[in-house]
Amino acid sequence: MPELIETTTTIVTTARHKWGNTFGDMVRYFPKTSTTIILLLVLGLLAAIVYYVRQSRQPVPPIPVPDDSQQIIQAEFRANAQVFSGLYEPLYTMCDRGRFRKGLVGDWYDRTAHMQNAPAYGTVWVGKLRDYETWEQDEGVRQMKELLCFVQGCGIQRDGTQRLTVDETTYARYHMAEGERLERGRQARVVAPFWRIGSTILEKGVIERSGS
Repeated sequence: MPELIETTTTIVTTARHKWGNTFGDMVRYFPKTSTTIILLLVLGLLAAIVYYVRQSRQPVPPIPVPDDSQQIIQAEFRANAQVFSGLYEPLYTMCDRGRFRKGLVGDWYDRTAHMQNAPAYGTVWVGKLRDYETWEQDEGVRQMKELLCFVQGCGIQRDGTQRLTVDETTYARYHMAEGERLERGRQARVVAPFWRIGSTILEKGVIERSGS
């Protein structure tokens, strides 16, 4: 405290020589300690004002908020994509033809609701599909197109082959529509394409004997 008073005295003396009796008359109304506190408060206030003005002139960049929830949902679906085998081509056909089928959606919903190891995917899509029985035609098609877009965004691919020559790998990707399997080297027409993720076949396609 003595050092603080001595410092204050020096400040006051310097100010008196510089500004004359006006400052001296003001100081006489306050004890030296109070004057120091007031000076510190004033200086602090000035510093705060200067800081605020400088900050207000600079645009504040948005703070990036990491959100990997969509990646988690997609990863869970990819890990369980085989669960929906048999529904991929019907889902695609429904969206392509614009014909809403509640039975198909109900099947997808039930399989989603009973998945045990995909909590993020289940939470989102059970919530989205829960009211499917109340959907009208247009709403149902719109919702299913959103689902198909999600599926394809997860890397699930529909093969585009229309005709093929039967070889040793054909029946790993296709079933015969009817009758016995075609011999190697015979021509076949694709009735329904297969679906895959990477090199894994999720849903086999269907072929039949080519007419030509």
